[in-house]
Amino acid sequence: MKQVFIKPAEGIYTSLYGMRSGSMHYGVDIANSSANVPIHASAAGVINKAVGGCSNNGSIGNTCNGGYGNYVIVRHSIDGKTYDTLYAHLQFISVSVGQTINQGDKIGVMGNSGSSTGQHVHFEIYEKARVSQSEAVDPMPYLNGDKPTVSYYTYDGTWATITITQKANVFKMLDMKLSVNLKLVENTKCMVKENMQLMELYTIMLDLAISTMLMELLLITMQLLQLLFIRIVLLMEHLNAN
Repeated sequence: MKQVFIKPAEGIYTSLYGMRSGSMHYGVDIANSSANVPIHASAAGVINKAVGGCSNNGSIGNTCNGGYGNYVIVRHSIDGKTYDTLYAHLQFISVSVGQTINQGDKIGVMGNSGSSTGQHVHFEIYEKARVSQSEAVDPMPYLNGDKPTVSYYTYDGTWATITITQKANVFKMLDMKLSVNLKLVENTKCMVKENMQLMELYTIMLDLAISTMLMELLLITMQLLQLLFIRIVLLMEHLNAN
């Protein structure tokens, strides 16, 4: 197969051609979190469609332009054969229908329009004039041998602009926060345990103090009784002497 198409944008592959979450994904997704990422024509051709009118705050199930959001279709004639390439979810479109373009020319800006949850471009290739999406073929063999890098991960519908490394860092940070929270819980448990032990100690000390006070009160009472007994004896002796 003669490879004459180029990758339409800088970024990482977040989803490839094939089954995805139980349904067919008819192209490849390329994501890039930078601002104003240009989308380039994958090969020279003529703008066949340039369909806009969608806001750049897409969401899953958004039906603007059939879910494509703002999109462009370029028609190519290569070695006497017709090909169509489709570029979807654009933020802006920079071309108009009928315009002739060269390979690498800017046709728009990467966005998040239509059925999308993150900034990326959905790219499709057709080996004929496009009639329906089901006619799309796997773009990867055509993309000048450009294969997915180690940054590739399966698109999950939510983190379209986050790489595997970034995801790992997120989980690492969450794990660290969890560890800190667990340590706080353990420290709190230790503090509660220490406070309970202190309360038990205070209770014992209070019991001892009360017991000591009672003993001292008992001794004072006995001394008073002893003094009273002595006075009674002296009084009786005095009465007998008279």
